[in-house]
Amino acid sequence: NDAAWILRHVPELHNARAALAQCAAQGAADDLARLVTALAMMDWMLCRQADILQAEVPLPLLAQAAPRLRAGAWLELSWALFSDGDHRLGAELAQSAQALFEALDEPALAYRALAQHTRLLETLPGMEVSAEQAWAQLQARQALPMPRRIRLFSTISGGLLNRDYLSPERLETLGREAEHEGFDAIAAIAVCNRTDTLLVAGRHAEVVATADRALVRHSRAHRACACMLLNKTTALIRLGRVAEAEAAARQALRMMPAVAPSLVDAFALAAAREGRLADAAVLHGCGEHTRGVLSHAPDRAEAASIAETAECLDAGMPEAQRRELMALGAAMRGIEALAIKVFGQEHHTTAVPVASAAGPASSGDLLPAS
Repeated sequence: NDAAWILRHVPELHNARAALAQCAAQGAADDLARLVTALAMMDWMLCRQADILQAEVPLPLLAQAAPRLRAGAWLELSWALFSDGDHRLGAELAQSAQALFEALDEPALAYRALAQHTRLLETLPGMEVSAEQAWAQLQARQALPMPRRIRLFSTISGGLLNRDYLSPERLETLGREAEHEGFDAIAAIAVCNRTDTLLVAGRHAEVVATADRALVRHSRAHRACACMLLNKTTALIRLGRVAEAEAAARQALRMMPAVAPSLVDAFALAAAREGRLADAAVLHGCGEHTRGVLSHAPDRAEAASIAETAECLDAGMPEAQRRELMALGAAMRGIEALAIKVFGQEHHTTAVPVASAAGPASSGDLLPAS
């Protein structure tokens, strides 16, 4: 189970990082692959940000490792990239790992690689057809025997996730099964993904209640907790409880700063709903630019928030002004946009009118008072 694995391996984390750097410098491809696999697995088991992506991992050297070692490293690295990195590279590595595992006659690991590849394709703009084709391949392999961990991971986190038959109730059952098996990280992600499905279904009060319970039960799973807090934030905004949403957002940022771009989209919606269209445009521009840079497609709940914000802006703000304010937001990092637009001292004051006798709102109108 996860706890035993963590107890055995995590005390060696510092040594493993040092050894990875040494292997990279010495050109030791096989040992490099072993260490990449181990460090990426530690990040996953601890349910935290992918520290492996902060290490120098020379991919050309990794490609020289023995096939089984190379495939394992690519498999784990692809999921780290799904969590915190370049999704296109992650998809390429998952696809390469799948091909190697199939050549090595390891169908269970090939299945997991295909599940990761499917999930990564779902996050990439313009890859909808490829994602559906990968999902069809995954469906065709459902009857294959495989370890319980791989089956649960592939269903809860991988390419089977974004399907209508995987209801909040089914995810709750799968999460309990994972917890019973001792797969703590998978169990935490199951609850997180359950809040996703509840959010998509418009069951906002249940999102808040589910997240609050899970934040106590899975308090050490920082990645899952941060994502649950993100969903809680969006649900609270849709319930009109913006002050509570701000508190949840701060907590999420403390746990995992990488959620900032998604929080930007949530608070763009809050601003649009409150009639603060200038703030909404700045935040909307920041979110749109960040998704373009990262080449990430929004998930279904995020897409709904983004679409509603865009509709409010289209209906209530002249196009030229909207473009100007969105360009201002595009020049900001997510955390900067949140600090200025969401958590500033003037958040609860009356919004600057979209059009007034003084002319369009300038960027200075949006800044908090000193």
